[in-house]
Amino acid sequence: MKTSHLLNIILSIALVIVTLMLVLHTPEKETEDTTSIEPTAQPEWHQIPTDSANINSFTLFQNAAALSVGKLGDMNSMTIGWGELGILWGSETHVVTVYVRKSRYTHHLMEENETFTVEAFAPEYADKLKYLGTASGRDENKMKGSGLTVKLMPNGAPAFEEGNLILECKKLYTIDYPTAQMDSNVVSRWYSKGEDFDNIHTAYVGEITAVWVK
Repeated sequence: MKTSHLLNIILSIALVIVTLMLVLHTPEKETEDTTSIEPTAQPEWHQIPTDSANINSFTLFQNAAALSVGKLGDMNSMTIGWGELGILWGSETHVVTVYVRKSRYTHHLMEENETFTVEAFAPEYADKLKYLGTASGRDENKMKGSGLTVKLMPNGAPAFEEGNLILECKKLYTIDYPTAQMDSNVVSRWYSKGEDFDNIHTAYVGEITAVWVK
């Protein structure tokens, strides 16, 4: 009897030990993670062939784009709603033409630099583009004030991380648009202050050296 009782005690103790080991080594059941995952700040940019970019010139400029130019320590960006895309001086030369009034702060940067960017944005950035089109780089740092993230492109010109299309451009040709060669209705509507106010536009034809999209 004593042996049988002792054996029962040993078996009971062993059963308790085995049970404890199973509890301690059983992995916890995975629970569903309901924590919201923040999306990546911005999708990655990638370069595409210029001749396959399929850019609608009307949409690009009617929706407004950003023209950015300069180098670290001296750069600026402005909203543009006028421009053209096309081919010039050879079928392999894809170009964009942009227009900058001589009175704009961006004008001297376009004169001093050989490269620039033209960038398109999604509709939700309309307020940022409005700021770039109304504030002056003479009075404030628009690159910082826009709240956008500045990035330098391979050609050295600035752009913004938040856009969805970037054209890297190299200046090929520059010409002023004097009012003497314009239709009178165009002059009265767009240049009523006269040329003495440095109010005419300069056209910059830039070769599109790279196209970047997300």
